[in-house]
Amino acid sequence: RGAAAAVAKDLPKAAAGAVAEAFRGSFQAMLLPAIDAGLRQMMEQVGSGIDRGVAAAAASAAPAAAAVSRLEAAADALQASASAAAAAAASVPPAVSPSAESALAGKPGGAVSLASLEQSLDPSIELRGFLERSDFEGAFNRALSLSDVDTVAWLCTQVAPSGVASRLSQGVLLSLTQQLGYNLEKHTSTKLEWLQEVVMALDTRSPTVVPHLGPVLSGLYGQLTTFQRSGECPPSALSKLTLVAHVVNSLKN
Repeated sequence: RGAAAAVAKDLPKAAAGAVAEAFRGSFQAMLLPAIDAGLRQMMEQVGSGIDRGVAAAAASAAPAAAAVSRLEAAADALQASASAAAAAAASVPPAVSPSAESALAGKPGGAVSLASLEQSLDPSIELRGFLERSDFEGAFNRALSLSDVDTVAWLCTQVAPSGVASRLSQGVLLSLTQQLGYNLEKHTSTKLEWLQEVVMALDTRSPTVVPHLGPVLSGLYGQLTTFQRSGECPPSALSKLTLVAHVVNSLKN
């Protein structure tokens, strides 16, 4: 009886140890691989879901990106078309010049004589009329009012400066001094002949001239010296260019 009691007392401890050892073995042999496989499968499913989500997002974003690209291309094409249209419009001369518009102004129903229209389109017609009447002041006033150096230069080619420059008003002389210094490579000899006479005819004490004389002469002197250094002056006009520059510099100082 004593042995049986001892066995009965130790049996639960021994059984508990054996059961624990058996459970540990079974856990390592079956449960751990199952848990690991389950976790791996779950991670694969999560990764697959992420990949599908990214692919879906990219697929939905692609049309938007394509639409943006199409809009940008359309905007570029529209801007190019506008630039081309503006350039084409700028290259087309106006149907009626500003002077022709002024000739039409005030005419009933826009009616205008052929002579008036011709004069508005070709200023030389009107300027020749002034010259025929020996109205040199009117001719140069009209030419200068057009703000066209070529027209002024053309008028200078129609009449010799000697005996004419001295008959012009100080305002006209000052304007000629300013305008004839431009584009000296064109009508060089004529411009220099006129500049010499015009500058010598300026009254440096005239109230009309004095406020503007300094800047105008300084500008003209700069144009003359620049033209002199450029090497574009014809050899036949070099001495006249040097003389005019000297006279202008003397008056300027």
